[in-house]
Amino acid sequence: MKTNFDPQAQKAIQSARTVARQMKNTFIGTEHLLIGILQTDHSALQKLLSERGITAEQLKEDIQVLFGFNEEETRQTEYTQTVQEILEKCLVEAARSTPPVITLKMLTRTLLETPNNVASELLRRYDVDIAGLIAELNRQDIDSLNSIRELRNLNQWMANRPSNIVERQAQMNSIIRILCRKEKANPLLLGDPGVGKTALVEQLAKSIDEGEVPDCLRGSVIFELSVNGLVAGTKYRGEFEEKIQKILDALRQFPQVILFIDEIHQIIGAGKAEGSIDVAGVLKPVLARGEIRCIGATTYDEYLKFIEKDRALQRRFQPVMIEEPDLDSARRMIEAKIPEYEQHHQIQFPMELVGPLMESTQYFMPSRKLPDKALDVIDLACASARMDHRGTVAQRDVDQILEQLTDVPLQDRRRKDRVMQRLRRELIGQEGVLTQIDQQLQWMELGVVQDRPLGVWLLCGKQVSLKQRLAKVLAQLYFGQNDRRIEVDMMDYQDSQAGYRFVHGPDQQYSLWLEKLRRSPYSLLFIRNLDAARPECAAILRKGIEQGLIEEEAGRKVDLRHCLILLDTEQSRTVSGLGFQAVSVKTENEGWDEIADAILDFRTLDSAEMETLARRRLQEITRQMPQLAFELGEDTPFDIEGEDPEKIDRQIRSYLTKRFKKSAG
Repeated sequence: MKTNFDPQAQKAIQSARTVARQMKNTFIGTEHLLIGILQTDHSALQKLLSERGITAEQLKEDIQVLFGFNEEETRQTEYTQTVQEILEKCLVEAARSTPPVITLKMLTRTLLETPNNVASELLRRYDVDIAGLIAELNRQDIDSLNSIRELRNLNQWMANRPSNIVERQAQMNSIIRILCRKEKANPLLLGDPGVGKTALVEQLAKSIDEGEVPDCLRGSVIFELSVNGLVAGTKYRGEFEEKIQKILDALRQFPQVILFIDEIHQIIGAGKAEGSIDVAGVLKPVLARGEIRCIGATTYDEYLKFIEKDRALQRRFQPVMIEEPDLDSARRMIEAKIPEYEQHHQIQFPMELVGPLMESTQYFMPSRKLPDKALDVIDLACASARMDHRGTVAQRDVDQILEQLTDVPLQDRRRKDRVMQRLRRELIGQEGVLTQIDQQLQWMELGVVQDRPLGVWLLCGKQVSLKQRLAKVLAQLYFGQNDRRIEVDMMDYQDSQAGYRFVHGPDQQYSLWLEKLRRSPYSLLFIRNLDAARPECAAILRKGIEQGLIEEEAGRKVDLRHCLILLDTEQSRTVSGLGFQAVSVKTENEGWDEIADAILDFRTLDSAEMETLARRRLQEITRQMPQLAFELGEDTPFDIEGEDPEKIDRQIRSYLTKRFKKSAG
């Protein structure tokens, strides 16, 4: 491929040769090339230096003072070694451009970036900051990229904004180190949503703009590429490829440009149609040749699902793990951001609220990460206080927002009383069970943070109906809604793949119950038929209770610290006891009594208790349907003595259905 000079670059080199001959020099050095560039029309460098009072004539005089004037006429001039290196660098850079042409801008930038040359020494005599001069030229060149709709200049975006992030110097150094590499200078930021991946790149752009980076990144500009914007508006085959190719060609002209692609996994398959290629297919050759430096950001799950499977794309990037910051670091990040929210909302957020807010978000929003989740609560709390025309955010504003986001009744101090009042009506003849439940709820409401579930209750006995009513009441009144009850029947996991299915669902996702628990960690988990659990399932559940989380092979975790777990077994305990007394239970899966916080023994009801229970059930139903009301007496068409509560429920429903059909007929 032949590389040419554009007319301006040709004129600059010819002018440099003329200046050297006028001075009767036998060589063409960087000083002559500098004067040749300044004497060329429409030279950006000439404009910048003239603003500083520096002209080509002044530089000629300085050269004569420094090197003298040769009296002998010279017919032949040759390039110095430094000028030859400058031209060779321009040739390499031009070969990567479309079309392959050496421009005046390319010649100027390469001259200034070449260290230890006479031209630079001449400019320093006038106190010219070479790095600053390069940065100004780059800014002028990059104006053409700002007009591309799919690109956003992060340096400009962050210019008038405060620092986004603190406490991330180690990760920042890793990113800078990779960007300064000769090959594979492409960092890939991996981390959970909300840990600050995008904020870290924005902070890098601000640091570059303020000159707080090594020389290898001085004058760099970070542009964010919108993948969705690339696909938008491309209706016909070939339009998309042409669009992305034009953008990459424009970026390749500027070695100082760094491309940033957030959610970079989206480039795989984006814009792909039958017979065409996607963004990744266009980008891989460019990255392989080192023509563009690129920063990517995605989650670890998406990395495993998309990027790791594309080995050619994966090896172009160098992973940088962005972990959730510890509490102290997260607090400093949050406190650094609070003034921005105060200025936006014109409201004050007391710093003493930050500590309790962080603890609450960690406890009630475990699936999200700091600092993002805490900042969301602060933003919403400020908006709430502003709507009430108050000048300061109060604790009740924070609690209100947390309740809305988590459905946890933080400000409801009477939950336990309502639960116990309802259970005393439901659990007839279970005084020992009620006493233990009351004690356990008191302990749970103390809010003691521990690496295990809120509570683990072992429900013993064959009173299935009473156990279900206990779970229903707790879900409705303590956890706020019936949807918070997650039931898992161990009879559903009896095949050879039970251990895998217990945790995993289709397409490497979570199982149904784990996904529900991940989305609503503050819930009631009701494990039915514990006696039937296969050993592998029982081991997973026991380990999850002891550690407070269930972790699968890929490293994903589901938090169990915010749920109440009810374990259902038909076995009875061997001795009676109350409170927290350890009692042994005979089950095929031994050891559950050792990890249970309470063992609730549902005893068999006598005839009087069964009659009372039946009357309660009838009252509930006839209160809703007065036309079916009747008294329970000697003519009641079913025998309640010695029956299980579940059988009573079935008989009452059957009798009322027949009575309704008879009255309707």
